[in-house]
Amino acid sequence: LICSYSNYNYVGLDSVKSTTIRLFPDEDIKKSLIHLMNESNINGASIISCVGSVKKINLRLANSNEYMIKEEYYEIVSLVGTLARQVDDFNSTRDGSPYAHLHMSLADRHGNVIGGHVMNGNIVYTTAEITLLIPDNLQFKRVVDKETGYLELEVTNTIESNNSTCH
Repeated sequence: LICSYSNYNYVGLDSVKSTTIRLFPDEDIKKSLIHLMNESNINGASIISCVGSVKKINLRLANSNEYMIKEEYYEIVSLVGTLARQVDDFNSTRDGSPYAHLHMSLADRHGNVIGGHVMNGNIVYTTAEITLLIPDNLQFKRVVDKETGYLELEVTNTIESNNSTCH
């Protein structure tokens, strides 16, 4: 199956594995997922579920260079995102290095919800139980998008003879 359907791209998926990991107190969520990619040789994954709690947060707020950094207890309401390999046209030393694009929503003790882009420094309080989907025949890469200027997701089918790519 090949890409383009009107406003979105699609690459066929033959099979997928899932795994669930538990992060323990004082572990950094983003750093732990990057470590998992390195140790397990994962080329792409989607985070589909996470429950747990954090005691310190570092979130980049929407469309800004502002960060919310707090040392408070929060329940993880959601953690979503993709894990990919970075392809950097500007810095070849980062080619192939893991890249985690994550967003997280958190609830405080009053039920107020906050959220943002996950940076390093989101520290587990009691647990973080994270479920990932890992496609067998797809490779996720982060490449510089000429339109946005940011590292954006590119999905490549590694099995099909035409090695189709969508971004």
